[in-house]
Amino acid sequence: MNEFFLFLGACMTGCFLGVLTGLTPGIHVNTLLPFMIVLPVSGIMGAVIIFSLAITHTFLDFIPSCIFGVPDGDTALSVLPAHRLLLSGRGYEAIKLTVVGSLGAFIVSCILVAPMMYMIPFLYRTFYPYMGYILLSLVLFIVVSEKSLKKIVAASAIFLISGFYGYTVLSSPLVCEDLALFPVFCGLFGLSTLFVSLKSQGEIPLQPIDSKIRLKHLEVLLNVLKGGIAGMLVSLFPGIGPAHATAVLSVQSSPRQFLVAVSGVNTANAVYALVGVYTIGKARSGAVIAIENLVCVDVKTVVVLLSCGLIAAGIASVAALVIARRILKMLPKINYSTLMKSTFGILVLTVWVVTGCTGLLVMAVGFCTGILPILLGVRRAHCMGVLLFPVLLYYLGLF
Repeated sequence: MNEFFLFLGACMTGCFLGVLTGLTPGIHVNTLLPFMIVLPVSGIMGAVIIFSLAITHTFLDFIPSCIFGVPDGDTALSVLPAHRLLLSGRGYEAIKLTVVGSLGAFIVSCILVAPMMYMIPFLYRTFYPYMGYILLSLVLFIVVSEKSLKKIVAASAIFLISGFYGYTVLSSPLVCEDLALFPVFCGLFGLSTLFVSLKSQGEIPLQPIDSKIRLKHLEVLLNVLKGGIAGMLVSLFPGIGPAHATAVLSVQSSPRQFLVAVSGVNTANAVYALVGVYTIGKARSGAVIAIENLVCVDVKTVVVLLSCGLIAAGIASVAALVIARRILKMLPKINYSTLMKSTFGILVLTVWVVTGCTGLLVMAVGFCTGILPILLGVRRAHCMGVLLFPVLLYYLGLF
């Protein structure tokens, strides 16, 4: 019984830290990991804290992107659809969709863990040699999914511009490698969204706190499965993360379907990054590397961590909805223009504090690039070339 309460305490500690990282722009799970050594825990308890932190983060990190238009690497493309729902008075529904997607993907991932333990090594051996061509096919699919030749040309140009931008930032010492994506995504998706919101001169409508989700049950289930499977696949291969999967999932998805799927990608990726250590011996996230340094990742460890992760997912679901309710009730009382200007200023200030003047330069270039899809009338998914292009070069042996 005492051991149960120890595990529960470790789980709740991880949840608390995950809420902090999820709600604070610029602070990722990996940012807190070096400070974990000050906690008087080690071994399996330390692993439970880290895994609970990683799972909780995937539930909470959509709140800043939805309400304030502040993205991180894993939620960048969700900014616009979530913000649109907010401006139509459906902000709570947007948050609820991401919670449903994350919780559903976690449950689906746990159900599939047993068979996937046998399939993952086969999938890894089969697809790894062809990842360059698979990624190239996905990029072409995203680009040609535009409706006209003019838009296909514009999409291609945006992909290449953002790709060279990403290659330059990620392969140069301009910004610390661990922080490089923060100014990139703040510029590409954060500031550009806020700028458009400021130009619209709108007001935040009342946000009804109701339980209705305007998706059919089958649509929810299909998008949970889509996100869960995509999250599992991207966790297996180096250089590919949830942000890459979101670019593909954005094609021919409604805003609501996309929010369910993309939230599922992030949570499933956290689960299968752990499973990947056991099955193929490859750690694909900072959290899992830290866990691997604390414990031997065997079947028993995976079962214990997934069990604690289920508790964390339940706590995170409630926390996300409660926090969203509190914030959304206050929003209509705040002047929309003032809120957007304040968020814009805080974002610029945060980038300057975290990454310095070079980070501001990187963010400014990202902002100019992020405005292009809006001006040219194409999907912002093409800006994900910032990550897809460097990874494509890596897998094709050109970088």
